[in-house]
Order: sequence, then C-alpha cells, then structure tokens
Amino acid sequence: MDRPAGTASTYEEENERPMAAFVGVAWLAQLPPGQAMTLAIGDRNIALFNVEGTVYATDDACLHAGSSLGAGVLDGKVVRCRGHGWRYDVTTGCVLGVPGLGVSVHAVKVVDGRIMVAVD
Repeated sequence: MDRPAGTASTYEEENERPMAAFVGVAWLAQLPPGQAMTLAIGDRNIALFNVEGTVYATDDACLHAGSSLGAGVLDGKVVRCRGHGWRYDVTTGCVLGVPGLGVSVHAVKVVDGRIMVAVD
C-alpha cells in the first residue's frame, strides 16, 4: 500500500492476508446429521462432518498413518480413525488428549442449502 513518507500504518495493514474464498462443495441434504463425507478441493482432501446440524471441515488425513478421517466413525463431535483408532474433535481438529496436535480445520458456511468451505 502506498502512503506518504512518515505516515504510520496500522497493524491490520501490515499483517494483511487475503481472505479465504468459500467454495461450494456439496448440498446439506447429502450430509445428514451424524454422517461424514470426503471430497477434494484443488489438491487438498477434506472431510466434512455434520454434528447435530452443524457442518465442520477438516483435512482428511489422520496424522498417525494418513487414513481418511471422513471414512472414520463419527460419534457426536469425535471421529475415530479406522486405521489405528486415533480420535479427533472435528470442531477443533485436535487429537483428543493431546492439545496442540491436530489436523487443519476449515471455515464452513451453508448458503441456501449449499455447503461452502473456505480454502486458501
């Protein structure tokens, strides 16, 4: 951003990041409560989870051995990887019992029944 010499910038201007774009990926009717699904957005594999009507999105690969989280067993807000049983909170992406270790989560919104996921 061009500004006259000696003019201070704001924190927001110095730390600008482009906003993630939301991409339509599925219809809410395709993902009933208590269910999960997987999909690809560009080169990224994403898992979607419907927890009591709220949709969450995480990266799809378990950190332990890369198994699909979307193919795991969803119980409430916890998904258990079918590979070796690691459990993740789908609302935060964190491995249960290990704060700070987890998969990336992605912002989700539903617009007119369409599930939209933020990608960067």
